[in-house]
Amino acid sequence: METEVVELTPSVKLYKVGVMNYYLYKSEKNVLIDCGLSCTAEKLLEILEENIDAVLVTHSHFDHIGGLPVILEQYDAEVAAHESVARLLGKEKVIKSWMRDNGEFCKKAYEAEVEESEFPKKIDVSLKDGDDYHGLEIIETPGHSPDTISIYLRRENVLIASDALGYFTSSGRIVPLFFYNYESYLNSIKKIKMLKPYILGLGHVYFFRGKECDKAVENSLNETLKLADMIKSGISDEELLEYVIVDELKLYPDETIRASALLLKKRILES
Repeated sequence: METEVVELTPSVKLYKVGVMNYYLYKSEKNVLIDCGLSCTAEKLLEILEENIDAVLVTHSHFDHIGGLPVILEQYDAEVAAHESVARLLGKEKVIKSWMRDNGEFCKKAYEAEVEESEFPKKIDVSLKDGDDYHGLEIIETPGHSPDTISIYLRRENVLIASDALGYFTSSGRIVPLFFYNYESYLNSIKKIKMLKPYILGLGHVYFFRGKECDKAVENSLNETLKLADMIKSGISDEELLEYVIVDELKLYPDETIRASALLLKKRILES
């Protein structure tokens, strides 16, 4: 599993572990942004250079929360997330689906066997739009999921958008991911565009700096509109699957990624 550490600003460091991006915000408390998978979290702990005081979860998908138990085994950290994530932690069926997909991904992508871990049953701090969390501004950016938040460090103009802009793959593709709501997803992209960040952090593979940020957001918007037009024009299910499941997205559990890809068609047709 490849790793890389990048100093983005004096306060923000990026830990790239496999396909997952972890961000460390260094302030009066060290805040780890996102948990990734259990297998990538284990690798992160091997290379992490700081202690963790708090963990901030950007949304409730398994590849962003699956590593939480691993991190909490190592650190007595406060856990913060959108208030909707807290409700999901009380649902055993949801947790079991996270654990199943987490295990399948780790085995498929990294040949890593995963032991089941106990998930926390609550979030210590429930967040909503406009909240300040240790100097980080919380911005609700739903559409990818109902509970997706972006994290903005205004003084350094750093925005961590996670998956709100879609999946930027290693081959240069941008795959829109409006699994929850198409119109909300578009509005979230436009909200990010208005902020004009100097550093733009994504949930996977990439980050952008300077003028590249504006270009990345604009490309995300254009690709979203393009895919919507393709679906409205009658693209078949198989064509949609071939279009969406590319590059790193092929590493996801087959059943889950196929269902997620087909969900994009449903979201367009109901919009």
